[in-house]
Amino acid sequence: MTDKHSVVLEFGHRYTKCGFVHELAPRAIIRTSVQVNQFSKEIDLLDLTGDELDQGFKSIIQTIYFQYLGVNYKERKVILIETFFTQTNVRRSLLNVLYHHFEVPSLLIVPHHLMALIPSMISTGIVLDIGWKEAIAVPVIEGITYTNSVKFSSLGGKTINERINRELIERRAKIKINGVEKIYEQSDLLDESVLENIKVKTCFISPFERGQLMLEYKAGLRESLSNTPKDVEFHIDRNKTLIIPGGLRESACEILFELYGEEQTVATLIIEAIMSCPIDYRKILSSNLIITGGTTMLPGFKHRLKEELIFLVKKIEKYSSKIQIDRFLFHPPLCKENYISWLGASIFGSTDVVTTRAISRDIYLRTRGCFTDWSEWWPQIVN
Repeated sequence: MTDKHSVVLEFGHRYTKCGFVHELAPRAIIRTSVQVNQFSKEIDLLDLTGDELDQGFKSIIQTIYFQYLGVNYKERKVILIETFFTQTNVRRSLLNVLYHHFEVPSLLIVPHHLMALIPSMISTGIVLDIGWKEAIAVPVIEGITYTNSVKFSSLGGKTINERINRELIERRAKIKINGVEKIYEQSDLLDESVLENIKVKTCFISPFERGQLMLEYKAGLRESLSNTPKDVEFHIDRNKTLIIPGGLRESACEILFELYGEEQTVATLIIEAIMSCPIDYRKILSSNLIITGGTTMLPGFKHRLKEELIFLVKKIEKYSSKIQIDRFLFHPPLCKENYISWLGASIFGSTDVVTTRAISRDIYLRTRGCFTDWSEWWPQIVN
């Protein structure tokens, strides 16, 4: 068994990644969704509770092992990546399913944000993760997570999808059904998967100057916007075609950067995380930014984020009077941004840490479900 590579699993709100240690990319990235019964549509797994959550994990893990990995789950150790805000009931359900139902030999839980640092070989930095439901900025100094400095906002892929649906109605977009054109209405609400495709295939993030013009226009300070992108046709299925307004294509993702009063943006998350850290490390943190998450793969995201950060520290009194930083540097990703942490876990799992820190099934059963948290053993590795 020592010669068999461990399995690396990451269950996100929207997508699940699976593969083996020593590999440079996951074997598969699949939707984290299940069917409760044969008559219902698929729903997000992590929204379930109780027995339904257990059954959902059993279903998706069995699919992973037999359809994508092709190995015996009783012969492979498991490395499980969890996010900073993983709910206790989700962790408990997953542990019980893996240990009791699938009888995995051992399990090691590793933190998402620390794994994101490993491919870049750094121990100090800020990890900005923008996923499906939230955006979170986590400062790490010399391998230690500064939990009191973690900043969180409900900005993510789901927020952009809701904005797209809302603007389709507000902009009176046109939809063709069997060749008959009509105005998009509330009754024509699209499925999340369709909205996801619209976002990925047609939307983009505008440069900072264009974003400021759109903000002025939305506030009523400008009468019109010139050089609006072209409308595009998006084929939903064989019978439906949606005409996506050009203004929507560039404005949908602006919700990540719109600064109103005390509301957070993805840029203010980073600034406030830096400000809450010791002053001696602020410049080091600003020079070691790791961007991860599927939403960050939108065209123009990193360029816009850098311009937003510079604008905040130079022009906004709230930040310019408290922080003296004039540059922000991003580490170039060694893979796609949506699986940086998975790659880090693959590298981390190739060391002897799986042997020394993983909890075996025998110990788990003997201690009646007692599991050592990563925050207890990680400082020992760093030191």
